[in-house]
Amino acid sequence: AGHGQRTPFCKLAEENWDRKLIKGVFYGYLHMTFNRQTVGGHLFMEPILDSPYIDYLAAPQTYWGDSRKVGGSGNSRGLVESTLLHGKLWLDELDNGYLHKDHAPDPVHYQERYDSVFHAVQKRSTWLPLLRGAGLWYYDFGVQKGFGWWDNPRYLKTVEQIKKLTEQRLLTPAQLTAANVLYVWSQDTFYSRQQRAVAAPHQRRRATHHSSALRQKYFPDCTSFINIPD
Repeated sequence: AGHGQRTPFCKLAEENWDRKLIKGVFYGYLHMTFNRQTVGGHLFMEPILDSPYIDYLAAPQTYWGDSRKVGGSGNSRGLVESTLLHGKLWLDELDNGYLHKDHAPDPVHYQERYDSVFHAVQKRSTWLPLLRGAGLWYYDFGVQKGFGWWDNPRYLKTVEQIKKLTEQRLLTPAQLTAANVLYVWSQDTFYSRQQRAVAAPHQRRRATHHSSALRQKYFPDCTSFINIPD
């Protein structure tokens, strides 16, 4: 359905259901979608984010090969922070079980399936949306082969541990304190070092001046300043 049809569907569900529903759409595929954003009609974010009838947006995590594998970003497809700022939830779909080695063995002659590399991918893919204030679910296509992608005590234990820790943090009151560390990244020094040259004195002075000005304007209560060596 196009973006113009999604809001009426959610409105219809809300007005004709006998209890409160959490209504959402798969929409906002803007990152790592093989340049299909326009073809898929995912460019009209404003009416979706402004709709009072849509409670969450969802999408699978990246399908781009290198970003999905171990060492990749594994990032969400959509504009997570924009969705949250509009008072809606963002949910990632984790359907990357095919990255598991031997992901389709004979279920009759079953052996324990454990892949330490895939386990690392699972942890990354689970933590990333949670640390951005979003949610997720595991979409298990593995059952089509006679077993689940996460059908291993170690994978399930990881799910349990992350869920427990996340729930504890959600129940912990936020503590807002004055910043006591200001980290400064000097672009001048960065580009100079990339050229294997030592930053000139005037470049260092300019970076220091800018960092001091930032500190005084935006961090007046800053009590300590850490200099990161080049």
